[in-house]
This record gives sequence, structure tokens and C-alpha cells, in this order.
Amino acid sequence: MNPFPVRSKTVGKLLSLAILGSLLPTFWSNCVAAWWLGGHGSLGKFAALILGLSLLIFGCTLFKLTYHSELSSLGISYNLLIKRVLEQKHWWVICLSFLGIGLMVLLWSGDAPAFLILLIGFFLITYGILYRASPMAALFIGLARLCVYFLAASESVRGISGEVVWKALAIAGYSGGASLAVRGRLRHPFWGPACVLWMSIPILLALLEAGFRPKTCLLAGLLGFWIWICCSQLLSKDSTHQPYSAADLVTGTILVDLLAIGGEPFWLATILGITMLFMVVLQRKQLVTNHF
Repeated sequence: MNPFPVRSKTVGKLLSLAILGSLLPTFWSNCVAAWWLGGHGSLGKFAALILGLSLLIFGCTLFKLTYHSELSSLGISYNLLIKRVLEQKHWWVICLSFLGIGLMVLLWSGDAPAFLILLIGFFLITYGILYRASPMAALFIGLARLCVYFLAASESVRGISGEVVWKALAIAGYSGGASLAVRGRLRHPFWGPACVLWMSIPILLALLEAGFRPKTCLLAGLLGFWIWICCSQLLSKDSTHQPYSAADLVTGTILVDLLAIGGEPFWLATILGITMLFMVVLQRKQLVTNHF
């Protein structure tokens, strides 16, 4: 007889926290777009980058939940082993272990500057501390995605080019604006217009860089429509769909990556599109709240 019975719901909720709670696929999308824009490179180093970044981000998610004492709000049916760990207050050890292993993988597996890796960890942890206390938390999640872009590009052939810098700024603007919007700042007289302006940065930069080419206009229009739909739901008096709209708005980060690569090559654009669709569908069946 198994002394530590594991319930399927427990496993499902933990997996949901890993994939949806920390929105890992959106960070993977950032990495793919930046790595491709930089001329791609070694698949082995890129895989190590994805692994290390995933561990780091998941560790930061656990850190944020532990710091704000929100682990119980996840509604996880802990088995005897997990319950014992909780009673001994070892969640700090677990989340710090993920953070440490993620940092080690990133530092020793690639050629990226160490300060970029440490900055990502610093920005994510600072975001985790501030996200309930101040709207300035949006600045730190935007800076974290900016550094993720630089980190992925630094593992590519051409490295951090001017194009990567502009598109990293676009992703940072969108991410910061979306982070503010999902926290109910859209109705604020100052932060509301700031949200929309920041989320519109990728559209403006794409049109300025590529002109009004049909594919660029199509992707920019799609992103604009996505922002409008999500913000309309968030401003609606009917709160039924607001949690999904908030999650969808952050998932729109993948649309920004699609716009960054210009929808080319087709196979890569297809992968990003399927990833976004997967996220949207899965969020309708989500088991935990999104935390990024």
C-alpha cells in the first residue's frame, strides 16, 4: 500500500501552476522570437536556456506565492508528503532551490552575460514583492521580459542587434501595460491611458519599421483587435469573463512575438500561433490563477 497517496487533482493543479500560473509558454515565446531575430544558433544552448529560465521563473512564482502567503489559496489537495513539507515550512527551501538551480543552469550552460541572468532574477523577485503593493510592479515585469529578450538573443549568432533592442522595448511596453490592466488600473485617470499606450508600442514600432506591408498590417491589426476585446471585457460591468480576459491579455505577449518576427518563417509563426491557442483554451479549464 502506498503511504503517500497522490491524487490526480493535486498533480493537475501543480502542473497548472507550472504552465499557466507562471505563464511559462509566453516566456518561451519571447525566447524563440529573440533567438530567431538574432540569427538563431546552437540548439543545445537554446534548450539549456529554456530549461534554466523555466526553473528560474517557476521558482519566482513560488517565491511570490510564499512571500504573500497565498499557497493555501491555490486549493491544492496536498497528500501526506506535501502536507508534511508545508507543516515544516519548507516552501522557502523549495522555491529558493528552483531559483538557485535555474540560475546555475543559465550561468554555466551558455555564453550569455552573467549580469543579464542576475537582472532577470532580481526583476522577477522585485515584481513578486511589489505586485500587490504598487503599480510600479508592472515596470519590473516589463524589464524582466526585456532582459529575457536580450538573454535569448545573446545565445544567437548575431547577438543583440539594434532590431532586437527595439523589439525588446516593444515587448517590455506591452508586458508592463498588460500587467497594469489586469490589476484593474484601466479605469484610473492616469494609469488607464498609460496601459493602452504601453500596449500599443509594439504596433507603432512595427509600422514605423516595416511600413504598411500587408502582413505587418494584418498582424498589427490582429494585436490591436486582441487588446480592444480584452480591455472591453475588463471594463465591462459583467465580471463573468474578466478573469479569462485578463489571462488572454497577458497571453497576447505571444502575438507581440509574432509581430516581432513579421510572421516569418511560416512554420515558426504556426508554432507560436498554436502555442497561443493552447494557452487560451487551457485557461478556460485552468485550475489555478495566473500569477504573471
